[in-house]
Amino acid sequence: MMEIPTWLAFMVVSRDILIIGAVVISWLVDRPLEMRPLIVSKVNTAGQVILAGVVLADLAFAIHLGDLRRGLVILVAALTVASAGAYLTNWVRYMNRF
Repeated sequence: MMEIPTWLAFMVVSRDILIIGAVVISWLVDRPLEMRPLIVSKVNTAGQVILAGVVLADLAFAIHLGDLRRGLVILVAALTVASAGAYLTNWVRYMNRF
């Protein structure tokens, strides 16, 4: 097992690029958007930190946390999709208000 799957890293970075892209587009069309962190995003960040900590602990102490790691990978992936969806939904609603 890779320590953290490449597809998950790609997913997390893509979500951030999506958010930055939405802010830039809003700015370019003269509809600046005030970004505030969403609860799902904060939970997502906590999940990412916990996953990183579990991976590091597993590597450092060889405590065989494979099942926990796999579960956290799935959780972080789901939270990343939920967070991206929430930001995208908020952005579309904001852009359609005008």
